[in-house]
Amino acid sequence: MVLFCVTGSLFAQTISYLQAIDTSVSGSFTTGIAFHNGNLYVVTFIDRKVLKITNANTASPTVSVFADVSTEATWATGRGLQGIAVNPATGDVFASGDTGSGHCVVKYNSSGTKLASLVDENSTHRNAGCAIWGLDPDLLLTQTGSGLFDVNLDLSGYDTPSYLSGAHAYGRDVCIVGNSIYVSRTAVAGLDGIDEFIGGTAGDLTSYAASTWIDGTGFSSQAASGIYAWNYTSATYICWANVITPGARTLDIYNQSTKALFKSLGSADNVIDPRDSCVGLFGSDSYLFISHGGQNNVLVFGIDGATLTSGIADWSVY
Repeated sequence: MVLFCVTGSLFAQTISYLQAIDTSVSGSFTTGIAFHNGNLYVVTFIDRKVLKITNANTASPTVSVFADVSTEATWATGRGLQGIAVNPATGDVFASGDTGSGHCVVKYNSSGTKLASLVDENSTHRNAGCAIWGLDPDLLLTQTGSGLFDVNLDLSGYDTPSYLSGAHAYGRDVCIVGNSIYVSRTAVAGLDGIDEFIGGTAGDLTSYAASTWIDGTGFSSQAASGIYAWNYTSATYICWANVITPGARTLDIYNQSTKALFKSLGSADNVIDPRDSCVGLFGSDSYLFISHGGQNNVLVFGIDGATLTSGIADWSVY
């Protein structure tokens, strides 16, 4: 069990490892992960599938193939799905990835029926992660060349302005906190880290400017390095899948307002190859879920004493 506190406040929390959910039968190499209405949605890199996990807070979760994106585009070797986002208003699921020659984004309804797709073969439009953003929602895509694309939610094309240059190359995933945008990056040369885009209004790329929010401790060429914004009581946390640190890959959790590192979940916590994370609420219990890359599983952690249950409680969106 891990305990960490926010200095100067009454906030305290525990995070305890509970189990690993095996996804190897349904998909290969988990990357992006999202939670909606009691369900986990996970994309896989190698075979380009979207998995759905139900009963993730129980000892007997169910893993199934929600959608197969492999036939939506021509995928180069070593390219696959990295991004997953769910529209909280409709339950529509968006899966995104870098095809090697461009990007592929597919939209499904909550039953797994394909609604739309956007396949852009422009090599400068290669995309990784995605997020729903704005009051009149669009889909925000991280561009692996350096920057962000604003896509219409029906995937009919790009909003205006459609593109914003970034601070560094190799953007991997994106999350939104209020009007601020956070992008995880791998650097190949230099340092992995997180970039921050500020100065604009969510839903419109106008007026945003990018800068380094935090640098990591090394550099990598990893295709999947997820980032997630977690609102908990009086604080917001940025959860970053730091894919290269001395001797280990870790899920690093920062306070968004202070940049303080509160916890780095690593091998001692059963975290070997983190790629993305999300938090879900079952009844009154909160859980942290981590997609576990080459381990082909999803790790489940109970927050503030939450444990695995034998039944299914009322579910709500966290």
